[in-house]
Amino acid sequence: MNCAASTETISEARQRLKPLSSPESDVQIWVAHLDSVSPKETEHFVEFLDTSERNRAEKFRSMQDRHRYVSAHGFLRLVLGEALGRPANALVFEESAQGKPELRKSPHDERRLKFNLSHAAGWVLIAISWDHELGIDLESPESLPDDDESLSKLAARVLSTSELEIWNAILNPLKRREAFLRMWTRKEAYVKATGEGLRHDLANFEVPADAAPFDVQSARRPKDRWIVHDLSVPIELTAALVIEAW
Repeated sequence: MNCAASTETISEARQRLKPLSSPESDVQIWVAHLDSVSPKETEHFVEFLDTSERNRAEKFRSMQDRHRYVSAHGFLRLVLGEALGRPANALVFEESAQGKPELRKSPHDERRLKFNLSHAAGWVLIAISWDHELGIDLESPESLPDDDESLSKLAARVLSTSELEIWNAILNPLKRREAFLRMWTRKEAYVKATGEGLRHDLANFEVPADAAPFDVQSARRPKDRWIVHDLSVPIELTAALVIEAW
């Protein structure tokens, strides 16, 4: 393969990755439209991936889903490689004790680069920070049920009793959907930050319905404190960042 041509193609793909305004000075956030990545660029991204990532990509039945997965993880490797000064295909991922993806630590690393990725509706968000855990979540209205009854059933599983009471008091149907999506996104970002993922019942902790930064204190780990921010992302999408307080 022509290395010069490959480098040029990856450079073109890299330009699709745009910095997003971050509410935390120690956090960098990037956004990209995955559907704008060309098949040629995706082909080169595949070369970045390790065996497990390639195997997962091959399991997607939809070519669009495969394209989005490869592009998202290719972009992640580009961002992490640039931050570490290492080749994107040389990065080694492993899982924490909680099952959260992380970079394998080198004996020469004095600091740990933390990261998180989320994608929805053809967009990807990537957040990185040194030494402090973080989580990011991106959601689309497409992920919500179309009818009010199904949405209410979903809300009953995701929201706490007091949150559900506040949410049910919102009379405007559009505002109700927007408020639920914001609360759901914040909760998903939180469990991604803590590494608890699906093992954490989203209804067991609370987030406000209005848009403002706030703190969450873990009931399981009382000494932990997390700061939650909503993010400004492309229209019709909702995103949140959760960062370990320090």
